[in-house]
Amino acid sequence: GKLAFMSAQLTEPASEDEPPLPNPAYITVIAAPYTEPAQTLISNNSVGALSGWLDENQLIFGSLNESGEATTAVVNLAAETTPLSSEFAVGVLR
Repeated sequence: GKLAFMSAQLTEPASEDEPPLPNPAYITVIAAPYTEPAQTLISNNSVGALSGWLDENQLIFGSLNESGEATTAVVNLAAETTPLSSEFAVGVLR
């Protein structure tokens, strides 16, 4: 199927106690047999970590809100992003 991956350029943290932040980060998808150009779904400073596929058209990822707090969001193959409530955590089990 499709391969999704995250890449990022990281900023230097302000102190040793802070992690580096994405500036920017990308979520990219490429379909088998991996000969066509990859499609970048997201390119911004809010992508924190890619969790995995929810189904064949949606990816779940950790994101950073405007305050720098970790949240969760979903992006589909049309590059539409939906933030999820910060009231619960989401994981992908295989």
